[in-house]
Amino acid sequence: MSGYTRLESVVLEALVWDLSEELPALGAQVRASKPGRRRNTGFGLFTDIEAPAAAASSPSGDFGTVHVMVGALRDPIALKVRVRDGRLLGLVGDSYLQDTRAIDFERVAFDQVFTVDEDGRSVAFVPSVQASREPERVAPRPVAPPPTPAPVAPQPKPRPQLPSAVKSSASRPAEPKPPQTTEAKTTLAKSTAYMDTLFDGFAKDVVVEEPTASERTGLIVAVWAAAFGVATILVLGFEAPLTPVFVLAFIVARYLQRPRGLAAVRRGLVVWRRHLESSKAAR
Repeated sequence: MSGYTRLESVVLEALVWDLSEELPALGAQVRASKPGRRRNTGFGLFTDIEAPAAAASSPSGDFGTVHVMVGALRDPIALKVRVRDGRLLGLVGDSYLQDTRAIDFERVAFDQVFTVDEDGRSVAFVPSVQASREPERVAPRPVAPPPTPAPVAPQPKPRPQLPSAVKSSASRPAEPKPPQTTEAKTTLAKSTAYMDTLFDGFAKDVVVEEPTASERTGLIVAVWAAAFGVATILVLGFEAPLTPVFVLAFIVARYLQRPRGLAAVRRGLVVWRRHLESSKAAR
């Protein structure tokens, strides 16, 4: 992977490992790719990547759960690969609204590379990328061959673990949380499924293009501002209970910054713009 910075190399290696089942052709594309233009979006980064095409039946979107602690930022940033029809297009970094304008991502120090499993737990990733200056190699001394071990059944490849816990997305070790009950998990799953159905069905006949990194950042900022603006109006103007309203605003904003939520927001903007244009034409 010549031409990539150390941060990009480690992150891409982690993403290949993280997406080995979802995007099995990603490793070959990364090895054959080269970086293009790099941009600091103000709330993360985006690196254009030139890679060979993949099978037409492959998926499109942003994929991956890799997180990295970068520079002096208090919280980690999330890194994903952007693919279209399976073809690798770029590396996307999201700082969760932390200001990154002063960060030089080509030279910044970083550590604590980890992924997030299906249960929301951080899983450390140990990169194989070496430092730019490798240590001198020493010829190995001849040793007696080890005894042939007894055949054992093949075991699934374990994910590497660090001896110490890796910081979570809050950058501080969280206190152990009690396991969720079956009823709580069922309620959460039903709520998420309901929101997926609601937003997927909203103006589903409206087709929108994939947003650029800057457009996506702007939409995320607008979603958070709108959610908490509405919550503030409800609390101050209608004397709604403070905690439930802001918790609901946080949940809705977090959902809307997901790809499905952002797609629904973009469709809503298109519908609203068409309504304004039709109103002007009627006058």
